Amino acid sequence: MISRIGAEATVSVEGSAGFIPQLGSRNHQMITTGKKFRCGPCRIELPESKLCATARGWWLPDFDVDGLAISNRQISNKCIVSCLPKQSKEIAVDHRRSTSLTLAGVTTAALLFMPGQASADVCSFDGSVNLAQLDAGCTYEAGTLVTLDDGTEIALPAPGETVVAMGVPPAGMEGLEVALTNAGATGVAVQLEDEWRGAPVAVEEQQEALAGRTATNDDGSSSRASCGSSECNVSGWRWPSDVVWRYNSSGQIVSGASALSAAASAWSGTVTTCGYTILSSAGHNYIGTTTTAPNIISGSGGCGTRNQQNTIGWQARASNNLALTCTWYNSFGDALEADQVYATNQPWSVASTCSGNAYDFRGVATHEWGHAYGLNHTAQTGGLVMRPSFNYCDTDARTLGRGDQLGIDFIY
Repeated sequence: MISRIGAEATVSVEGSAGFIPQLGSRNHQMITTGKKFRCGPCRIELPESKLCATARGWWLPDFDVDGLAISNRQISNKCIVSCLPKQSKEIAVDHRRSTSLTLAGVTTAALLFMPGQASADVCSFDGSVNLAQLDAGCTYEAGTLVTLDDGTEIALPAPGETVVAMGVPPAGMEGLEVALTNAGATGVAVQLEDEWRGAPVAVEEQQEALAGRTATNDDGSSSRASCGSSECNVSGWRWPSDVVWRYNSSGQIVSGASALSAAASAWSGTVTTCGYTILSSAGHNYIGTTTTAPNIISGSGGCGTRNQQNTIGWQARASNNLALTCTWYNSFGDALEADQVYATNQPWSVASTCSGNAYDFRGVATHEWGHAYGLNHTAQTGGLVMRPSFNYCDTDARTLGRGDQLGIDFIY
């Protein structure tokens, strides 16, 4: 029997199989020697002779072999096997809580990311909160509007949750890329592309949590052909099950439901591109229309407060924004909700062969679904679906490039 994560858990292993907790899930599963498990936001260091871990997940090697278990899905030098010498038994790190495992009589310690170990001050404010106030280390209630330096407002998620806003602009413009984490008692952390703001302890916690869940694989290619670039940039979350979503057609410029379904399916199942084939467990389930609006603030705004429904719709957006995806996830890296909006003040096309001054809706939607599934932007020059901006009639984005394929395979 295994107790809840965060409390002490004991596991007995006999032979080549046994029960261990899968971090980031409420379910405990039977595993077999050699099977790999995701570790969520944890950085785990365990004796090499019994249990090893990579940044991609847990690996249970053969008990008769003393050696490191190397992940066969490693695509980046940031995915590093991390094991301690055989004699090491426990590790203590600030702002973490340890879980004990007993494996064939050997006791080890796994490090779990537990936010809120230190306490920040609760500060008063008038209206919304700016980045300078967050830098002071204060805590704020969920739903508080955080105003970025460019005026974009994003609602603070619940404690232990992160919301990520990813927008795609027309070519030549810069889009919105921000992640906002409510770390509870330790404050708020904000990631603006490569810049971090917010409470120092919360920022440190979030950086360390993401270190075990993110990776960038940049081959340095300058080719514009999607098969010429293997670049991918993986975010810090994944969906534990299919994305169940609804479509709000209010204000639609083109009829979008079928194109959105095709865009979501581009990342799912058997994905063949550039001479390579993978099997992706990323999935979606369209369950019909809704009158509920996506939880995204119109104009130049960002993410609102989530309502546990994945909704895609239309909205007037700033001129530098064709579409925006907001994704909420918890401290284990499990996605909780993803909403998308497409600009009603931009020209769109759903024709099989796009022409003229219009943006290909299906191509842009494939990009936005990439964000929802957990992928970040790649270089514009790579010509991949996840490039950061779009020209008119970029129908090539309907099909994944090699880097896009590697990215979704890495996560799912």
